[in-house]
Amino acid sequence: DDRLAAVSEWRHDVRYAVASAYVGLARQDLDRALEWLRDPAGRALDRDARPGGDEPVETLVVEQYYYVLLWKGAYDDARDYALRMAERSGRARLVTAPWTVRAADASFYRHDTAGARELYESALAEEKDWALLREIYLKLADLAFLAGDLAGERRLREHYYGRLRE
Repeated sequence: DDRLAAVSEWRHDVRYAVASAYVGLARQDLDRALEWLRDPAGRALDRDARPGGDEPVETLVVEQYYYVLLWKGAYDDARDYALRMAERSGRARLVTAPWTVRAADASFYRHDTAGARELYESALAEEKDWALLREIYLKLADLAFLAGDLAGERRLREHYYGRLRE
């Protein structure tokens, strides 16, 4: 850490924050990783997304920040960050479903199944990519199972696996 910090010209480079966060993750020090990612992840929210896509390093920062929040059990913060990223994507007329699904995942982990279902269904209505659609169907099937709706669970799982014939 001291050697990395000694290189002062790196301090404001997003790649430095990512590298430092990875050191924190490798040491299983999520607080340290979160500390390194917080500022660049916050700055990403302050900038508008570009229709051509974000810089790969910025994408890495915002996704890593979300997952560190999730791993720390800060589900409300993870959900709120994901929702803000979805809004940012929407302003740039980019697909918002991946971030909406992440917000739903955080809601699911905090046992807010109604909120998770609402967010998954919102993402489902927008998403066109079959891989993410299938993932959403499986997550909705899990929610149906938890609610005791076995017919609904089967119907949703058949979107993923196909129909089983007896």
